[in-house]
Amino acid sequence: MKGTVLGNLSVASIRLFRGTFGDAVIATIVIVVAFLAALNYLSKTGVSEFYEILFAPAVNFACTGEYKDVDPYKRELAPLLQFLNRKSETFDCKSLPGDLEPFRKPQDAVQKSTLYLMGSAALVWRNFGISWAALVPLGAALVALFSVSVYALSRLFVGRLVAIAVVLLATLSPLHVSMMHALRDYSKAPFIIASVFLIGAAILERSKARFIGYAALAGLVAGLGFGFRSDMILIFPFFCVAAILAFFFERKHSLSVFIGALASFAVAFFLAAGPMFAGYGTGGILGHVALLGLVVPFNSSLAVTSTFYDIGGQYLDRSIWNFVNAYYAMRHHTPHEALEFIGADYNRAAFQAYLAYVQIFPADILTRSVASLLRIINLDFDLPNTQLSIYGLPGAVLAFLALVVIGARRALLAVFFLTFIVFFCGTSSIQFQHRHAFYLELIYWLSLGILVSFAARVAWTRRFDWRRYVLPTLVPAALILVGAGVLLGVRLYQESGVTTLVRAYETEPRAPVTVQRTEDGNDVLLTPSGMLYDLAGNRVDYEKQERVDSYFVVSVDLANCGQAFSIRTQFIAPSPNFDDSRTYRVSHDEASQQAMIFIPIVFAKAEAQFLGFKVRREHEKCIRRIEVVEKPFHLPLALNLTLADRWADEPMYQRLMAEPFREETRHRVITTTPPSLLDIASDQQLQITPFGRAAWTFVEKNNRATDDGIIFAGLAPYRHGYGAQTKAMWLTKGMIVAASGQGSTVASIGLLDESNRRWAAMARIPTGRFLSAVEVPHDGMYKVTISQELDGLLPSASIDFDDVGILAYSRSADRNR
Repeated sequence: MKGTVLGNLSVASIRLFRGTFGDAVIATIVIVVAFLAALNYLSKTGVSEFYEILFAPAVNFACTGEYKDVDPYKRELAPLLQFLNRKSETFDCKSLPGDLEPFRKPQDAVQKSTLYLMGSAALVWRNFGISWAALVPLGAALVALFSVSVYALSRLFVGRLVAIAVVLLATLSPLHVSMMHALRDYSKAPFIIASVFLIGAAILERSKARFIGYAALAGLVAGLGFGFRSDMILIFPFFCVAAILAFFFERKHSLSVFIGALASFAVAFFLAAGPMFAGYGTGGILGHVALLGLVVPFNSSLAVTSTFYDIGGQYLDRSIWNFVNAYYAMRHHTPHEALEFIGADYNRAAFQAYLAYVQIFPADILTRSVASLLRIINLDFDLPNTQLSIYGLPGAVLAFLALVVIGARRALLAVFFLTFIVFFCGTSSIQFQHRHAFYLELIYWLSLGILVSFAARVAWTRRFDWRRYVLPTLVPAALILVGAGVLLGVRLYQESGVTTLVRAYETEPRAPVTVQRTEDGNDVLLTPSGMLYDLAGNRVDYEKQERVDSYFVVSVDLANCGQAFSIRTQFIAPSPNFDDSRTYRVSHDEASQQAMIFIPIVFAKAEAQFLGFKVRREHEKCIRRIEVVEKPFHLPLALNLTLADRWADEPMYQRLMAEPFREETRHRVITTTPPSLLDIASDQQLQITPFGRAAWTFVEKNNRATDDGIIFAGLAPYRHGYGAQTKAMWLTKGMIVAASGQGSTVASIGLLDESNRRWAAMARIPTGRFLSAVEVPHDGMYKVTISQELDGLLPSASIDFDDVGILAYSRSADRNR
């Protein structure tokens, strides 16, 4: 049955340079149909979310033929800024000044690293006019490339009919459809899948010439993709790993041939990606991105436990910029000017800081990779409604069985499939978001296709020799056990190292800090003053220095604090993107009476000015003293530490919360509207005090804010996403945020905490007449967010929110009734 449509599990029918006529016809049909379908869909939703504000060089090229950046924030370029901010859908070159030389500025690292994406837009605009709608065919072409790449990759494992089914499932998947509009995030998917197919075809090829040819073409495709999204750099180590495994599993080629294939891949990759690497000579963002993926909000996304140590509490570029600058100051023992964001020195320091973190916390890195792998293959993406609840079977089971089936036919093919799963799912932990890993949903559909193909072949031939499947079952099972053993060993190593390290933080000499006390309503602001030590170990006058970086330690007597103590680092910033304010909380129990909170403060007098430490008035008595570390450069990293007096009893590493495909691991905290709320609101004639139009800082297109509420109407660019969001506001525990109105589509209202990624509370907004509400779980800064929960391939929203605001109601009042 080797050549049957359903049962073919070999690569024999895939030949890039002498492909079969049938596959060529099917591939052509897939490209045409996918392009037309995507064109129709994107013409309704448009393309967005690809750093449009940075596309000034593309506009400049379309108008003048010069691919150079200009500053759109100059008054003379106001029409350009309006276009780049998507306040105008078209741009007229006549609105540009005749001489652009006074407005030129160097391109930043993001512009340089996405040269091919911006260059594609520039070419489209130069030939078809400057408008966002003109980029729709570019988005449709990427979808077509993705679809045909899925077909080609599937044909390495299954026959044509099943491969077509996999293409349909992967392309029409709501998760995939929801990402098609996001031009930059989507663009890597087709290039990665195409590169993986070519690498698979290469290592399975028995002809030396074709082996090297496939490798060179894979490098070319990966290099071109690198100009759209820097994530494509992952293809390089993936090819090296896959080629090395192929060499040891099937020695069908000599070592010199393998070296030639690696060389051809590398040469093709670097030739295609050369312009981007030239840009990285003046900076980069890869180290920064890796560090940003370690901040606290991603713990809940990955379903791993948070610990008493972290490098940042917000998903905020500014937070990691501060961390890297602190690392640089501590490493060099000297004050320094702020490192240019994603400049050459910054990128180097960010990589060094990341490597230092990996050396200290290797078990956490491994745990996060395992968590990412399990969540992805089980379709447990970072979305309000996971597809697992729709499709049922855990993807881990499907993938395991698929490996067994493939392994029984050809071991190398199973090794390649396993490498693909482990490598790309594991590296997705760097910043675990569905927008970064959505294309890996293909693993689920391909696994299902492999099992369907196998079942069809068994049913057709009525032959099944179970002995062939014993070894393919034992090998992946053994690998899982080995992986678990490695994780356990690394955890033991980390536990020993972190225990020693934290004791060094505890015992590092500290000096007292004088603070000025200012009352602010029910809060007290404690502002440092006088002499203290900076991160370079120099004694400086806080009030006279233009900028101060210090490592503060707040010692707390928990016995006087009731159930919990909280302290907030308060900044005043020109925008939320610069606000590194953060709340630190310590729970009080009988076992813990004292606590120390280590808080690095960087650039205390820069764009985001540090005002001091804010506490509730009743918590002020809990503070025993505020100190500063005298010689921070003795310590490896400026970690945020919250150390209760029995911190050594806690695990020194992160753990999986539960099986990632279990409902308990959902990072969203779902709350329900109190059952009696509707009756109470009616009986007492309670009213919602609306936030007002000015409070809404983000409203998705086709939606609009009113003085009282929000109106959701029209086609949305994606099924699940924020439809509207307020600015950050301080809300106290027990307050009720409510929304009332009527609609024909489902939504949700929730409170995003100060990380802007983690839900503190959420309630469902049903269809029909509704009054939905969430209770503020504790004092803090929140963004009230209304999310779309839409179904269908063309999601259209229809909700009229009469009021969104604060309801004069509390649970305590309800209990008294």
